[in-house]
Amino acid sequence: MKKAASSLVLLLLLTGCGLSGDDKTAAENIGTGIAAGDTPLSDEESNCFAEKLVDALGVDKLKEYKVVGDDLEYGDDLGTTAMDDGDAEAAADAFVDCVDIETQLAELTVEQGEQLDCITEKLDDATYRALMKATFKLDSAAVQEAMAPIQECRMTGLPTEVPTPTVTP
Repeated sequence: MKKAASSLVLLLLLTGCGLSGDDKTAAENIGTGIAAGDTPLSDEESNCFAEKLVDALGVDKLKEYKVVGDDLEYGDDLGTTAMDDGDAEAAADAFVDCVDIETQLAELTVEQGEQLDCITEKLDDATYRALMKATFKLDSAAVQEAMAPIQECRMTGLPTEVPTPTVTP
């Protein structure tokens, strides 16, 4: 009897975890919408971000930010309505927890060799979170500030001397 009761408690605990109802529907729609859009995120990253975003902000806030509509369908407006500071931080945490920036950089960047190494080194967790928070707040000055160390990498590996053109008569 004790074993059956323990199993029942464990089953209830396991089924009680995760999203349900409107939260689950919203997360599924957001994940599918992000993955179907013009994004470098994998399905796994999109779904992870969607679940953590819904868990962190809730459906009502996501409606307010036009991420989902009243029907809980993905609104394709993620990143078009500025989030307040706390919500932007929560969204940034969700994104950073789910998206491997080093893999994304390796796949997306046109930078090669030393430049990519420099970017990967400078884009640490704190910088990545600050960049994503500023992005969700639509704060272009904060985005530029977060990007400043990375911008230095654009010059890495390039010649330090400018060649002088020769003129032939």
